[in-house]
Amino acid sequence: MSADEPYLTSADLAELLNEPEKRLRRWHHTGFSRHFGTKDGHNVRYSARDAAGTAVARDLVALNFPPPLAARIGASVVHDDPEADMVLVGSPADIAMINAPPGSGIATDRTVWRVPSQSRATISIPVGRLFTEITRRVAMRGSS
Repeated sequence: MSADEPYLTSADLAELLNEPEKRLRRWHHTGFSRHFGTKDGHNVRYSARDAAGTAVARDLVALNFPPPLAARIGASVVHDDPEADMVLVGSPADIAMINAPPGSGIATDRTVWRVPSQSRATISIPVGRLFTEITRRVAMRGSS
């Protein structure tokens, strides 16, 4: 199974990320839909890559990043399969400056999002571990 195959429903994604489905739907409608998920009639299907990007974006939203900015960063850092030891490290301003890889098709908007300024601490998100764990769990789910 490919990391890009739309396989998961929103309920599957909620279970995988241990988040309430209602919260995932709210994020979907507040900016995640531009970067994660594929419409399938009235439903949305998610790939393992979408799930990993959503996990990264979830961590950024928890740090007060605006959902559209968090989703763009999450999609950008998992666009190419990240190495298992890759860690996203930097200040909120540094992380907000992450752009999509050229030719990735990830939309960059003209809006300048406000970065959370109350924290000058360094943010550290284990992107590689999240990607590896989520793709493993999705593969196990698909094989059973």
